[in-house]
Amino acid sequence: MNTIIKSFLTLVCGVCLFASCDDDLSNNPTLQEPATFKLNTPSYAAQEIDLARSSQVTMTWSQPDYGFPAAAEYRLQFSLNDKYVVSTSEALNDPTGKLKADYETFDAVFKECKAEVDAGKLAAVLQRLAQYEEGQVPDVQKVYARAVATLNGQTIYSNSVAFQVNPYYVELKDALPVVWYMVGGCIGNGTWSNDQGSIGAGLIPMFVKAGEAYDKVTGKGVVEYTTYFPAGGEFKIVRTPGNWDYGICAGFVLRNGGDDPGNIVVGAEGIYTVTLDTKSETCSMVKYNGVPAIFASMKLVGDAVDGGSIEMTPVETYAGAQNHIWRADVTINNGRVKFVSGDTQWGADSFPYAVSTTTGNDIAVKAGSYLVLFNDITGAFQFYQK
Repeated sequence: MNTIIKSFLTLVCGVCLFASCDDDLSNNPTLQEPATFKLNTPSYAAQEIDLARSSQVTMTWSQPDYGFPAAAEYRLQFSLNDKYVVSTSEALNDPTGKLKADYETFDAVFKECKAEVDAGKLAAVLQRLAQYEEGQVPDVQKVYARAVATLNGQTIYSNSVAFQVNPYYVELKDALPVVWYMVGGCIGNGTWSNDQGSIGAGLIPMFVKAGEAYDKVTGKGVVEYTTYFPAGGEFKIVRTPGNWDYGICAGFVLRNGGDDPGNIVVGAEGIYTVTLDTKSETCSMVKYNGVPAIFASMKLVGDAVDGGSIEMTPVETYAGAQNHIWRADVTINNGRVKFVSGDTQWGADSFPYAVSTTTGNDIAVKAGSYLVLFNDITGAFQFYQK
């Protein structure tokens, strides 16, 4: 009987060394263009990995022969037939429904020659590829993997390796939209707070965009942030709370480590829309066309709220702010709600992220504790489950 691996799986490869830019320049190395590189065969390849009882699956590889140690970015791809033609994103987002996925690119980016793949996420990958029926999951599934290396826009692929897993059924849902976060002296409470606990205060998530289709696997697409910005206001956009090294900085340039290029600085005051494509990681800021109303108060109203109504509070409270974003920390029941200010109401047919309108239906919500954010210019809202 095959051995079931039930705990953290470790595989050791050679240490990947990274030289500093100064060292590279002083040695004046020549960048080679390798065609491939080696993904190491896991020591557990002849065994079975019980995904339900494992926490992580570890894989390692050798750095491509660039001619010198180089800080490439790595990803992993998984397949059930060792063909890498149609991704799960392409298949699930295909309007014809005819494409059949044969691989998926894992959602994490690795900076070293080692990946610790969450076993639960790997199980979800296999579910999307195999489309298992509940109660009809095979005891053993053969899985193929290869690594992808990217450096200076050049992408190369490793060899493929195979291993065996014990899969299980995963109830899949479309990925929620990926949001990045605004932070700065003219954002929220203006404290430049960049940590998980500051979400909704000094660190404000961007909102979904009306009419935008988000990738069903990755959740990537276009998000935006429309509000008043004061002249000379400064801010940044970060991808992950607590991480300053990856985000949009001065000149709307993507920072991926390295020196901080500085803050984005607002020119003339006014209402602007900041738009970010989380697929291409490109960003722009343009003047808003129109003069939005300024609301003195906002409520979340409906039978899902205890008492039928709860006051929302302004998010933008820095000195000189003109607030257009509202928040509420609330525990709600199954039911319906709307955003209400005076005689104006906003509703929508989607939950927990959507763009509401003043003619929209009541929002059908699910019971839970949420941080609710609402933009009164665009009508965009988000229910973040706590």
